[in-house]
Amino acid sequence: MIGFIVTAALSLLLGYYLLSRLRLCNARYPPIQEVLAQSTTRYDLRDLNVPTATGLLFKLLIRLQFSRLGQWTIVPYFVRRNALRMQGIHLPEKPTLYPTPCYPPPISGDYSVLNRAVLEKLVKNTDELATGSEFRFPTVADYHRAYESGQCTPTDVAKAALEAIELSNSLSPPLRAITDTKRSVVLAMAEASTDRWQNGKTLSLLDGVPVSVKGLFRVEPYECLSGCAKSPEIVHGMREASTVRKLKEAGAVIVGIANLQEFGAGTLGSNPNHRHITPRNPYNTKYYCGGSSSGSAASVAAGLCPVSIGTDGGGSIRTPGAVCGVVGLKQTFGLVDQDGSCPSSYSVSVSGPLCSSVVDAAVTTDIMARETEGERVLASLDGIDSTEDLSGVRIGVYWEYFNHADGEIVERCKEAVFFLESLGAEVVEVAIPELEESRVAHFVSIISEMSHSLSLDADKNFSVLNLESLFVIGAGYPLTASHYISAQKQRTRALACLGHLFQKVDVLVTPSTACIITPVSEGAVRLGELDGTTSGRLMRYAFLANLCGNPALTLPVGYTEEAGLPIGLMLTGRHYEERVLLRLGLALERSGRFPTKKPQVFYNLLKS
Repeated sequence: MIGFIVTAALSLLLGYYLLSRLRLCNARYPPIQEVLAQSTTRYDLRDLNVPTATGLLFKLLIRLQFSRLGQWTIVPYFVRRNALRMQGIHLPEKPTLYPTPCYPPPISGDYSVLNRAVLEKLVKNTDELATGSEFRFPTVADYHRAYESGQCTPTDVAKAALEAIELSNSLSPPLRAITDTKRSVVLAMAEASTDRWQNGKTLSLLDGVPVSVKGLFRVEPYECLSGCAKSPEIVHGMREASTVRKLKEAGAVIVGIANLQEFGAGTLGSNPNHRHITPRNPYNTKYYCGGSSSGSAASVAAGLCPVSIGTDGGGSIRTPGAVCGVVGLKQTFGLVDQDGSCPSSYSVSVSGPLCSSVVDAAVTTDIMARETEGERVLASLDGIDSTEDLSGVRIGVYWEYFNHADGEIVERCKEAVFFLESLGAEVVEVAIPELEESRVAHFVSIISEMSHSLSLDADKNFSVLNLESLFVIGAGYPLTASHYISAQKQRTRALACLGHLFQKVDVLVTPSTACIITPVSEGAVRLGELDGTTSGRLMRYAFLANLCGNPALTLPVGYTEEAGLPIGLMLTGRHYEERVLLRLGLALERSGRFPTKKPQVFYNLLKS
């Protein structure tokens, strides 16, 4: 009898496994041009359905996931339940492996005007911008005024930053926005900048400005941990990031390494290992910062620096930017060299700034994108200060998509859209075909790439990796080459959809996230947390810009009533047209209609 039961159970498991592996070749899609020619588009974006787990339950789930039984049953069930497989789908298009624009930068805008000249004028003429706000974040312009007036020096600011970092990490719970800093290195950079300011030989608009850098980048002389408890295999031999070198050449004072979700593998911002500890939201320290550039956003929101550099493979700049109430810019794919950053999701991830203001994002983008001083302008910033009259700007809104978020978020974001319309912008109703297919294509792309890139670390460092990272790595194991190629074909179709959209409008507007970030549960402090449903909602508006390589900007437009957490609006534009996003963002920021609130944890480095 026992033998019969065991045999039956094994037969059921084998049947389940074989069923999960069946290649159902029954989905044939028409060419995307036929889809775009249709008069109606059905909105079908789904929620990600993943159980929530923390503590020992989470640890047990991961152990099971990496077992042979789990690979046969649990992982295929998760993938199938969320319709995340692309095997057996026939798409007529060729695959697009990288969303690199195949055309030159747009000719609109005056390319004879150097970005630096535009930005220097903008910084110099920046008003106090306290209109409608009792509080505002200190910006690059404030640091310039303080240094020019003699109110303080870069050395004074660096000392204040080091003190604030130490204080913030001694709170209960600790902020942990910045996890590593070297006093002698920071002060040496600041003293060199102080000499330049005193002798009138500053290097750039960021000279002497404190900046933090996400731990995915190699920054000499710091150890590159990528959020891990020990140096990971994937970063061995990696040279200092080109973006970091440009910051140093610009005179920025790198005050420390910003915390992050390990390997950038998550959206909550959880990182429970002892070298990092999960960072807390400066607006309410009971809550997460959003991920994966969690410490970057938190360091800006807490006043530890006005600029931080993050990365974005699935909203990892825009989600924490929105959640922490700061400006975040995901740049056009290929605009900025990714050399020297952890190469785990190479076809969807880019770097970009998180900043105190829209102008600061423009200043930092110019430095990150510059190849040589004043030589090649990849993305013109001419005209970004033309904010009083937006006539001629066409704003696309896919209302079914826009409204697929919490009511409080939708309400605040609609106010921002209607304000832009009051300035003369035209609001155009649009539709985006195959959003669900594109969401799945992004998932397959980023999970496949991360799983493959991090498999060596999973093999060698399994016991020290965070459970969230292991879940992502394990989720990629059942995805095959067939899945990945189909995802790249869907990328081709998604690029065509956005290309068609941007013939009608100049920018697409959505909320930055579909929900508010969740609090850090007690069980998540030590072992982390799995909350795929919330992660899916946080990424709902982000994935398309990653899959297609488009620039996207988030900025705060309000706060929730109960928890006082920020709400973000997201603007997505054509390749290389960061300036359009920055212009609209600056119009919103200057208006005074969306006043800034002071975070619960905040340090003013310029306070005398």
